Amino acid sequence: MHTKLPFILLCALCGFAQAARPNILLIVGDDIGYGDLSSYGCKEIATPNLDAIAAGGTRFTSGYVTAPVCGPSRAGMLSGRHPSKILPYAGNPKHGSDTGLPKEHRLISDHLHAAGYRTAALGKWHLGESAGFEPQARGFDSFYGFLGGMHDYFNAEDKQWGPIMRDRGKGELKDYLTFALADEAAAIIAQKSDKPFFIYLAFNASHTPLQVPEEYLKKTAHITDPMRQKNMAMTLALDDAVGRVMKSLRDSGREEDTLVIFVSDNGAALIKGSAENGGSNAPLRGSKIQCWEGGVRVPFFVQWKSRLPASRVSDEPVSTLDLMPTLLAVSGIAAPAEQKMDGINLLTWLEGKAEFPKREPLFWKMGDTNLAIRDGDMKFVRVGKQQGLFNVRTDPCETKDLSARRPIITRQLQAKWKEWDASAAGASTPGGKQTGTGAANPKRAGNAAARSTWTGARPEILEYKRAGDAVLTLHVFKPGDWTAADQRPALVLFHGGSWKVGEPAAFYPQCEYFAHRGLVAVSAEYRLGTKHGTTPRECVEDGKSALRWVREHAARLGIDPAKIIAGGGSAGGHVAAAATIIEGFNTPGEDAPVPIDPKALILFNPVLDTSEDGFGFEWVKDFWKDISPAEHIRPGLPPMLVQFGDKDPIYTRGTIERFRQRMEAAGNRCELKIHPGHGHGFFNLNRSKEAYRLTLSEADRFLATLGYLDGPADAAFMQWQCDRP
Repeated sequence: MHTKLPFILLCALCGFAQAARPNILLIVGDDIGYGDLSSYGCKEIATPNLDAIAAGGTRFTSGYVTAPVCGPSRAGMLSGRHPSKILPYAGNPKHGSDTGLPKEHRLISDHLHAAGYRTAALGKWHLGESAGFEPQARGFDSFYGFLGGMHDYFNAEDKQWGPIMRDRGKGELKDYLTFALADEAAAIIAQKSDKPFFIYLAFNASHTPLQVPEEYLKKTAHITDPMRQKNMAMTLALDDAVGRVMKSLRDSGREEDTLVIFVSDNGAALIKGSAENGGSNAPLRGSKIQCWEGGVRVPFFVQWKSRLPASRVSDEPVSTLDLMPTLLAVSGIAAPAEQKMDGINLLTWLEGKAEFPKREPLFWKMGDTNLAIRDGDMKFVRVGKQQGLFNVRTDPCETKDLSARRPIITRQLQAKWKEWDASAAGASTPGGKQTGTGAANPKRAGNAAARSTWTGARPEILEYKRAGDAVLTLHVFKPGDWTAADQRPALVLFHGGSWKVGEPAAFYPQCEYFAHRGLVAVSAEYRLGTKHGTTPRECVEDGKSALRWVREHAARLGIDPAKIIAGGGSAGGHVAAAATIIEGFNTPGEDAPVPIDPKALILFNPVLDTSEDGFGFEWVKDFWKDISPAEHIRPGLPPMLVQFGDKDPIYTRGTIERFRQRMEAAGNRCELKIHPGHGHGFFNLNRSKEAYRLTLSEADRFLATLGYLDGPADAAFMQWQCDRP
């Protein structure tokens, strides 16, 4: 009796906790433009059921998706990761192929299913059609819908896109598809169960083909443009379908305790020949497929009547990337340590209990000439031959190009996007084939900086620091003839990424080369703004910790503690330089008296000045002098090689020259090597094989002049690295 009581109490408590979790209904529209709902300004029709959800909670006027096309947008929405980081293909997965969203990336449904939710996917999938990619392999108990990117609205069998599916077999279609999906959702809601539900209701309206019951065409007979009339008729039908679903919530007594989210997967398709659907993105510029606001800013609103205030309208930039962390918080699920998320948790802000959380830049990429970044109110966008800088808070229509008036901000946003792009390419994984080991997008698979696709020597990974939940590591490359008794020079490199993104794998090729040349080469991890919510202060602090740990463990690593060299690229160059030059920034509890004392610095397009004329001032303006290497130059600093591409959009050549002049005026050796025609990040092997060889040869030469290397650079080994698949 006494032994059973605790178990009974535990069960009761678990049942109470489970009951307290809300139901979650995620409704996705397909190609619904910003100007297609009456709550967003549409005058041609009224959408009362959708508008009621928007009025019942918070309507976002700056709600963004992760891509301006269907498949990648849905991948980002369900995974909480940017599609450029996780998809092994560009754009949508090819119909009938064996590609899909790689299975190593867990979806919202995986987490909710594991936590005891009933999970159902309804409608359009578009994340992979082969076995292993279907909804029931991705955390959903059941599925009714279709696996591809579009489907006939009246026939179960679409000759081009395949059948309607029920679970893993062929399904029936007894009504207009929009209504059939709504009825499936209503039936699940009506089921009696002690478990909460998560329904992913992904309508294909108003995607082509433009098909709709005749009665809805009669309701839109006042619209003279035939394509627009059909689109508006389909939107009316969608609104009625949503009304059916919401009625089922009310009838079952579950509306108060259900978090309802509506979002479109991208803007309306306005480009002829590209599934044009007659939608409207007014007043925004651009179309589906494009990174203008019209392609990525969409109708987006949430309602949770028992917990969130009603009738709120917010212009803060929110993203479907935020769904994963927010829904995990809503459901009381602690994210596993291995779950990476690119969004932010909006729950306490939505409740009205906190200010809007700090937002890292939002990025978009649909090819090298279709891209954008929004940082704060400012957005840089390039679509084809058109590009510009816009304050999208005051000019959401992107009509007033500010790039000529604000050239520094323009260059900085371009540079941030390039840093992010390099990091995103390095983070993508090749597991998107049916086998789980298929080839990635060729541009990404060939990125030697990506640990997941790295085919060279494997590093030893050693933990050097814990800071909160962050476990920081050093990736150590050793020469082939290394022994623990050695007394070798060591090179510690820090990757770039604007102090916000990136990974140690960025410097794997350089580490492999210098290990081949006889050094112990280390690529160091440090805390990042996007991942850990830190600032550049903590980056410098971690840089000091990494260098101190290497020195303290010199005997274990087989290195000479008096021959440690620091280096890095971009923001990582700042970490190396600041950790070496600037005093302080010691982590409490570390053995601070142990000197860091690098004997040389090798820097690639480094951030050496954080003033208004340098880089990152807007982020660090309250403490920019504290972390700016240019403000701490003094006699006795170690010799330094700075390599700089003169087309770098972050710095002018004059900024780097001034730093060199200050160093030399203080009696320090500072070599500056200018590489004509090269931009930011040019030293990475995945950017330019020629520049990789040039910058590596210069670094080799510099270290040889200091006595750390013997003989000339090994051009044959560099070429072998460049030619390696």
